[in-house]
Amino acid sequence: MIVQSYSTGADSDLPQSVIDFLLLHEKICVSLLERIQKREVLFFALLENGRIEGVFSYSSGGQILHCLPYVESKPKVYFSCLLKFFSMIGTDNLFSVIGRASGTDLFVDVLKSSYGKVPSIWHSYDFMELPEVLPERKLSSACVENEMFSVRSCGLEYLDLLLPVQELYEKEEVLSGGQQYNPAVTRFLLKKSLKENRVFALFNGDKIISKATLTAVGKKYVQIGGVFSEKSFRRQGCSYLLMRNLLAYLMDKNQIPVLFVKPENAAARNLYKKCGFSVFDKFKICYY
Repeated sequence: MIVQSYSTGADSDLPQSVIDFLLLHEKICVSLLERIQKREVLFFALLENGRIEGVFSYSSGGQILHCLPYVESKPKVYFSCLLKFFSMIGTDNLFSVIGRASGTDLFVDVLKSSYGKVPSIWHSYDFMELPEVLPERKLSSACVENEMFSVRSCGLEYLDLLLPVQELYEKEEVLSGGQQYNPAVTRFLLKKSLKENRVFALFNGDKIISKATLTAVGKKYVQIGGVFSEKSFRRQGCSYLLMRNLLAYLMDKNQIPVLFVKPENAAARNLYKKCGFSVFDKFKICYY
């Protein structure tokens, strides 16, 4: 097995074989597919006898996203190939490894055994999907409006309203192990999501009490993340109301949602199960 690198310049053509491979396994690599199609990252293919056996990206910020669907069948071959890769590019810039748990574990094993690098923080998740057909599939995608709540797709005009909710979400759900909150990064990333109309929020009057984001959009699959409600509105069905409207919107667009959730987060797991999601795999993020 060898590693083949590809140019990501604006004028470069994306190899159809790579795109076809990622589309075949899109459910487990929506973020990777989107970032490659947008030419935002340097990416590599693992080739065996000219056939693609895996694809991963390595961003300028040191983030690795991967799609290694066959790693369980021949871990030693993958291990040897990734070892050669890091021997050529080094590990000084490495920040995180993100993806299906078996693939992330392989990267971690290579980095630990050969370079003595171990993650400073890691998070394990259940990978969940929504079946393509649900009894409620024909639910209208129109925003819910009643005496108390409304669900809206948010643009840039909602930036200042969403920032406090996003800050609470990141401090409660994202940061751990001494990581510092960076308001400038939060504002930049939220602004980017709002420009692309990827943020949906549940309003109580003019106040945002719950929000969710489309963190990655592929051809058939969409990844949902950042689902969060303010404490005073939890256990009142607010997140469920928001999710049902978001899911209806995606279903009307024939897009299939996936997401990942911490196994210990019983409230979130119950919410997603109530919405029709089920676990299909494991997901893992490691920070260095």
